[in-house]
Amino acid sequence: MCLALVDSSHAGALRTDLSKTLVPLEEIVSGGPPPDGIPAIDRPNFMTSAKADAWLKPKEPVVALEINGDARAYPLQILMWHEIANDTVGGRPVAVTYCPLCNVIRSGPRWRAGPSSASVRGHGSP
Repeated sequence: MCLALVDSSHAGALRTDLSKTLVPLEEIVSGGPPPDGIPAIDRPNFMTSAKADAWLKPKEPVVALEINGDARAYPLQILMWHEIANDTVGGRPVAVTYCPLCNVIRSGPRWRAGPSSASVRGHGSP
């Protein structure tokens, strides 16, 4: 079953050399959203745990991150749709990532000089 044909206009965005294909492009189906089709959270909003109790179940999984005494929780039910949260925790710019396909969580510093953010495509943007 073919869900969607590859739109060759995306190939330019990915800097793909279409002259070297081994499989005809019309036989390839889309694997999901286009580049930047999953929006990262660039300015996450937080609330008290008392307010979150209204919609977050007691045993619901979250990504917990604490840096320099500044603690945050990123619910997986939100990261599942955005995959990346760009934030500043404990005075340090960080990216918190979650891959719902392989259930992997990573967090780490955003090191690029100047303002930067991670995106699902994998390229920082100013």
